[in-house]
Amino acid sequence: MYYALHLIQVNEIRLISPRKVESGDYVSKTKILITGAGGLIGSELVRQLSINNHFELYALTSGYRQRNFPGNVHHITADLLRNGQCRQMIETVEPDILIHLAWDLSDEKFINALQNLLWQEVSLQLLYNFIEHGGTKFVFAGSSAEYGTMYRQCSENLLLKPENLYGRCKSSFEETAVNACKERNLSFTSIRYFPVYGEKDIRKKAAIPESIRSFMAGKPFLCKAPENVWDFIYVEDAAEATVKILESGFTGSINVANGIPLRMRDVFHEIAAQMDCEELLAFSKNRQSESLVADTSLLQNQIGFLCRISLREGLRRTIKWWKAKG
Repeated sequence: MYYALHLIQVNEIRLISPRKVESGDYVSKTKILITGAGGLIGSELVRQLSINNHFELYALTSGYRQRNFPGNVHHITADLLRNGQCRQMIETVEPDILIHLAWDLSDEKFINALQNLLWQEVSLQLLYNFIEHGGTKFVFAGSSAEYGTMYRQCSENLLLKPENLYGRCKSSFEETAVNACKERNLSFTSIRYFPVYGEKDIRKKAAIPESIRSFMAGKPFLCKAPENVWDFIYVEDAAEATVKILESGFTGSINVANGIPLRMRDVFHEIAAQMDCEELLAFSKNRQSESLVADTSLLQNQIGFLCRISLREGLRRTIKWWKAKG
């Protein structure tokens, strides 16, 4: 058996597919389309899902950066913000399951950027076309931003109180999608990811990679909110939790997080210590604090998932990746 790459051009969508050449009976597989497949969570999720021989994977990226996926993965490049691209892509693939991770976080001020309105609209277009073309399960990348920062611990049954445009657009789409899928008897799952870190996180102004880049360059780094308490999860754990949720058939909203409160002061102390750069680390005198920590009871008890990677180990791997990247 071997894989031969062939290129299919469908209007403005570019699809590179691994054409399996082998003898024997054809076995039907579940088609999974992943948007945002080149991102932090997406690239690791594609890697983990590609191991399962029951899935036929389609990985969607914007095409602006070179992406390397496992040899049995179909790679699609498309601009979802262009008219008709969502429809053409769904018509081309006809996925059984759609995992929608794509959302533009490249702007360092993305949290209140008007671009969030466009991505809410893109999400609605994807959902509409997915339903119209016979899809069965829609999985959405929700966010801890949907909760706001009013709660000490966030459980899925709390009233959502987003405090920024990003969180409002995510929660608004989630509410609409729940109702639409219920009407059509489709499965809808919203995975509310708490802050994810790890290799390949190249976002501008994302705190952990920014601190690592600063220390590598021998520059000081200022932690602006040292008393904030967040709930960080390593990317490999986040992707593995997503796979477990998908395989379980879970429907509804679910937190993906460690469930462990971490002060930003302690997180950056750990990074500086591992890089032997304690003298470059400084803290703001701002004593105000916000807290955003997940209740992971549903993830642990119903899905049976516990994070495996400690903060220390996850940071070690992340720092190693950045040093190798140079």
